[in-house]
Order: sequence, then C-alpha cells, then structure tokens
Amino acid sequence: MEKFVELRNISKHYQEAVSVLDRISLSIQKGEILSIVGPSGCGKSTLLRCIAGLEEYEGTIQMNGDTSTENRTIVLMFQESLLFPHLTVLENVTYGLKMKKIPKKERIQSAQTMLDKVEMTAHTTKYPYELSGGQQQRVALARALVMKPDLLLLDEPFSSLDQSLRYDLRLYVRDLLVSEGVTSLFITHDKEEASFMGDRIAVMNNGEIQQVGHPEEVALRPSNRFVAHFFSEGLLVEDGFISSRDLEVFQKNTKHEMIKVEGRVVNKSMEHGERIYHIHIPTTNQTITLPSKQKFEDGEPIYLQYSKSDIHYINHN
Repeated sequence: MEKFVELRNISKHYQEAVSVLDRISLSIQKGEILSIVGPSGCGKSTLLRCIAGLEEYEGTIQMNGDTSTENRTIVLMFQESLLFPHLTVLENVTYGLKMKKIPKKERIQSAQTMLDKVEMTAHTTKYPYELSGGQQQRVALARALVMKPDLLLLDEPFSSLDQSLRYDLRLYVRDLLVSEGVTSLFITHDKEEASFMGDRIAVMNNGEIQQVGHPEEVALRPSNRFVAHFFSEGLLVEDGFISSRDLEVFQKNTKHEMIKVEGRVVNKSMEHGERIYHIHIPTTNQTITLPSKQKFEDGEPIYLQYSKSDIHYINHN
C-alpha cells in the first residue's frame, strides 16, 4: 500500500533539557486508520499537534510525498466536540466550508448530505446545548468530514462519554471512516479502543514508538516488556512472554510436562458473557486477567501452566 503520511525522525523539546518526542518515524497508508496508544503523558497528543502543524518540531513530515503544508487539509477532532454554542447544527457543519468561500448553496447541500450520514438531519436547527454528548460528537464528526480532509486526527474523541455510548459511537465512527475512505490517526490511552479502531496500532511510551503492527500481532507478540505489560494480556517471565490464550488454569498441579506458576485468585468478573479471573502471581508480582470456564473462589490458590514452546522471547527493556 501507498505511504500517504510519513514521519521521519520527529523530535520535540520543551526548553533545552525536556524531550517530549524522540526521533519518531512512522507511516500511515492511504485510507488507513492508525491508532496510537500509550499512557498519559507519553507524547501522543504532542505528536498529533506536530502533524497538524500546531507545534514546531525537528524532523520531516511528508504527506503524499510533499513536505509543504499549504495544500493539505488536516482536520482535528478533540475530546470535546467544541461546537460553536451560538450556531445551529447546520451552521456549525457549514462553518469550515464558509471559511473556504464555498458558495452557500453548495455548502448547505454538502452539510446536509454529511448530516444524513451521521443520522443528524432531524436536528439541523438545534443548538449544541439541545443535543446529547453523543449527538454533539456526531455533529463534530460531520463538521470534520464535510471538509474532505486529507488526514483526520482524532484526539481521544470518546473519552468524555459514558462507557455504553462510547462503545456505540466508536463502532459508528469506524464504519463511517472506512466507508468514506478517510485516512485517520486515532489517539487513545485505552488499548481495547485502540484495537477496535485501528487497522494498525503504534504503542508509544516516553516519547518513543515501542512497536507498530496489527492489533493481534502486538497483543500476541509484544516487542519488549513495556508493550507486554501495557498492551498485551498474559504472563511476563524471565525469558519472555506467554499470551493468555496459551495459559491453562488448574486448581492442582496436574500436567507434569508443563511449566507451572503458582497464583491466587484476586476476584472475578463477567465480560461478554464469560467468566474472567484476576489472578495475582507472587513470584513476578503481576496481576493478570484470564478467562476460564472453571469455577474458582476469591482468594483460592491456583496453578498457571504452559509449555516452553508457548514462550515469546522479547527484548528486556
């Protein structure tokens, strides 16, 4: 696939001693949704602002082979919808087109088409305060997409919404971005959200990209201990990482040919109709999450078992 956006050795420093971004190189394909996930303060939003041209930086950013910014249409979508409170839904969506001096009839037609795609045509005359949080974000999405951006930058756009609405809206937004073929960069600290939204994932920490790959690849084959701890689900051992899917849980030490690790059930929960156990491993001081059809009680000792062939060897950093 074509490298539509390419970042080469992007660095950002505040004052002289504080490095926020450290020689980041990254590419985004045409029509791809790339998720960047990492803990708060790792530099995700700063990188987004550099791509948008809102921050000075060292290095090179190319879009479609061009380093100039004059002809790019880059649109940002933030945690808050940031709709103009004194404008109606229709006026909010047409605002950017008006600034580009698009004729009134054309911009209204374009806005109405996009509002129909986000299922907000019944609310065109309403003001933002009359809308729910989810409706406001759909209007913000329509305002962004009506500009036909070369690149859409989304900075944790669902973080202010409650969990159920967040899930519904991200499904809706992803489907719309794919159907419109919009090249997108999605910023989040939520690994589940990153996996759901992204065709690929870039895991970030301390201003550096730790690993880039498809969600399943990163989850099952983390490149280092940080990625394994932050993003993947499984057990870190001295030699490497064992994915949760390769761990077996038993009440007793049963299979003698297997490697055994003793743990204790902290508590359990139900997720997607499946029983999930949170298990503490004293020898490595980890608490991991595993599904199991067996029934265990809180505080009950158990054994995790795996074979040597299940170990994914990783960098010790």
